[in-house]
Amino acid sequence: MLCELAEKLMRSGHGPQARPLWQQARADYPGDVWVYVQAGIEYGDRGDHAGALEWLTTGLELALPVRLRAPVRRDLAASGPGELRERW
Repeated sequence: MLCELAEKLMRSGHGPQARPLWQQARADYPGDVWVYVQAGIEYGDRGDHAGALEWLTTGLELALPVRLRAPVRRDLAASGPGELRERW
């Protein structure tokens, strides 16, 4: 799967080559929460916290009922990377 290849590329230091694969996975599987979770984890591990937050927020929005989306988005936006790491 695209995500596995993108993950391996990122972990081996080839982030720029992995980015188009993540975008393709997003296009091919727009409702698959795990695409967003996996990408978010990889971006976070590489230190791209803004990218991780974008991917993980989208994944959470897909997974959460509509009534919980705004409060979760607000809490994530107010949290820094260190605080999120401590909370999760």
